[in-house]
Amino acid sequence: MAGGQVSYDGLDEKTTFGLAELGVQIPVGRAQLCPVAGGYFGAGPDDDAAGLKITSRAASAGAALGFPITLGPLTVIPNTAIKYEYLSVEFDEEGVGPATETSNSGVLDLGLGLVLGDRIGLQPLLHIPFGGEDEEISFGVFFSASFGWRAR
Repeated sequence: MAGGQVSYDGLDEKTTFGLAELGVQIPVGRAQLCPVAGGYFGAGPDDDAAGLKITSRAASAGAALGFPITLGPLTVIPNTAIKYEYLSVEFDEEGVGPATETSNSGVLDLGLGLVLGDRIGLQPLLHIPFGGEDEEISFGVFFSASFGWRAR
């Protein structure tokens, strides 16, 4: 699960979003194969002056593959994922009403997971869409921390 904000060139407003992705880790030799599925909800960027509200929803499914390499307390995990992604964006303007645009595409993610002591994770990620209208490559960095008990 994650949340955050997206900024846009030329706009003061941002999109605030939340997402969740679930997967199952399956050992395949030295690699880990993970079927994955996820969902996303975003609000904004709204334009109060124009009475415009934007809401976006997405769902994805695919598979990820990672190769963990343990270096003392640090585990480095080069990884890739390929997914199908469906996106729906609703534009609701006062006096006009709602309009919805949908799209679907493939997505290739290339990442490098850095995990310290099974507790702290950092992953830069290159997000490459293909087969759809928007094929702009983006970059993100994800941080995670585990505070739970370890299973024995």
